[in-house]
Amino acid sequence: MKNYFLLSIIIILFNYFIGVYTENANYIIAILRKESDKNYDETNDIIQQWIDELVIERMNDIYDIIEKHKDTYILENGEQDEKLEKEFNSISFKKRQNENTKYLFINKSRPNSLFEKHVKLHANPNNSTIRVTMKRRRGKKQKYLFINKNRPNNIYQRSILSSPNFNNKTTIDIDFIPFESNLVNHICPISNYYTVNAYLSEEAARIVCSLEDVIFCEKSINLKFENNVNNNDDNNNNNNNNNNNSGNKEKNNDFKNVYYNVDSIKNETNWSDVNVQEISISNNHLSLISQSAKIDKNKPIDNNFYYPSTAGHGIDIYFIDQGIIVNSEDYDTYKGTSYERTVTCDAIGTSNEIRNTTKKEKKNCRYKNEYPEHGIAVSSIAGGTVVGVSKKANLHMIAIDMTNISILRSLDYILLHGQPHKTIINLSVGHSDGFDKAEEDKLSDLISKGFIIINGAGNDSRNSCVDKNNKEFHAYAGYRKGISVGATETKIYEFGYRRANYSNYGDCIDIYAPGRVILPIIINESNAGYYDDGQGTSFAASIVTGVAASIMSEHPKIKYDQELMRNTLIKMAINDVISDLGSSDTPNHFINNGKRQVYYPNSSSNHDNNSSIDEKIKYSDDCNTKDRNKENKCLFKNDCKSEFNNCKNKGI
Repeated sequence: MKNYFLLSIIIILFNYFIGVYTENANYIIAILRKESDKNYDETNDIIQQWIDELVIERMNDIYDIIEKHKDTYILENGEQDEKLEKEFNSISFKKRQNENTKYLFINKSRPNSLFEKHVKLHANPNNSTIRVTMKRRRGKKQKYLFINKNRPNNIYQRSILSSPNFNNKTTIDIDFIPFESNLVNHICPISNYYTVNAYLSEEAARIVCSLEDVIFCEKSINLKFENNVNNNDDNNNNNNNNNNNSGNKEKNNDFKNVYYNVDSIKNETNWSDVNVQEISISNNHLSLISQSAKIDKNKPIDNNFYYPSTAGHGIDIYFIDQGIIVNSEDYDTYKGTSYERTVTCDAIGTSNEIRNTTKKEKKNCRYKNEYPEHGIAVSSIAGGTVVGVSKKANLHMIAIDMTNISILRSLDYILLHGQPHKTIINLSVGHSDGFDKAEEDKLSDLISKGFIIINGAGNDSRNSCVDKNNKEFHAYAGYRKGISVGATETKIYEFGYRRANYSNYGDCIDIYAPGRVILPIIINESNAGYYDDGQGTSFAASIVTGVAASIMSEHPKIKYDQELMRNTLIKMAINDVISDLGSSDTPNHFINNGKRQVYYPNSSSNHDNNSSIDEKIKYSDDCNTKDRNKENKCLFKNDCKSEFNNCKNKGI
């Protein structure tokens, strides 16, 4: 009986602690002033000031709720969340407790230069938190002015900090303490409302979401990459065939004794000029997008990549991804040429902020210390010098912490810094955690301004196009906003192409592209000729991104927007050549860059054998062979066999 009593007590205590523990998470809080308001950036200064004032008021309300309910922020181990402890122990928090103040939350994404000047004058070198105190009138409370670094030029913030009475301690009604908070901070304006990020317990979230002017709350979502790098399967060996003598040299002038007809290609494509990259690996991702699928399988395959000489020049491609290391032959900027370009990491975005990169980070950026293989891969496929489609496009990386809040911040950054009708946004990330209104509306904001968005379909081998109320809703294809790209196997069959077994499908998938690609590998912050392979709709989307950039550079006077580009890509696509699409309503369009003519190499072809990338390839793994000459045995041109184990598609 005694043992039974003790067991009952243990069970009761266990259930108590289970009940106390709740998941603390970042939430997207949407604040609306009036339903009739226009988009923040389209409204006048007075309305912007009213919106800014309301947002600051609600952010202070949210912070008050967090303070009052801090006891609900209990972790699984029974301890209070350290994130609260760290901030509540800060000097700014203590001053607020002592002086009945409120915060001006610093908005890092939209900062104000006037504010920055003021900060330099008032910053306390002994205090990491900047405090600007103004004497209050009798009966008036002090408040915190939460600085909006995302939107620095907001009218409300600017009017307070630039007021002629700012330092007149007898005339200011409200006192603000500028404060950078990790618990409450601005995200960005979306549609006709403004979003902020708040770190909430479930109890705090319930109260915050019922505040006046809060129209919805959404828990932050973690993202995943739409790929599987270095995932070798039976298709991996398909690139080793009888066409191993061709070089990999770009040509646009010397066309003597070649098997292709440049004038005929110009007539077909209407390109200003033609460049040819000779490639030795069959069924490579580049060659497949510049020829028809209707080939004679009894003849040697043409592995060359044919593309317009403008090659994306003057077009900006933004990648919201893992990061980048630009020390690679794929990121040649062609310095000193007429087509010199930019390859850089512009910003780093997290759930709490987005900031410009330092000089060092512009060449090597990543979230935390993770190797940014995915960011390197997608940017190289879209615009790399060696393995890329638009080899002259400007490449911009925004490294993120893989949350959808960081996506929202990044999209807002591009909205503020990008060029409408000259910018493509590559979204090779996604999630299957449900519909998110803020994401959908922010995509609409950028599309309405003339930005083009291209995203992967997803790698779950399921329908990406279900209703938003379906628990299997997939972002970003499910929003039906961006150009959604599925993946095929990187091989031409007798009937054409086959959908890759991992690729998602559905009526919202606009186009398909090769999913298996050749990728540069950065070792010790240098490419040095290392290559590997990978597959996924991430890379299919990057191929389509590159084709879109080449179309835009070939037609600089056309103002491409989302729908015009979508229709152009579909019009140029090769139709009804993909099998096993997954559903009867999935569109059957395979990407093509404008050249459909098929050529067949012959023995009289003029190849530059000294330019073969195969001969430059080094390997990130040892290639185990039966003798010591493993480097040579691993080359495709030396007929690498499976007995030597690591015969991978490293190179093109």
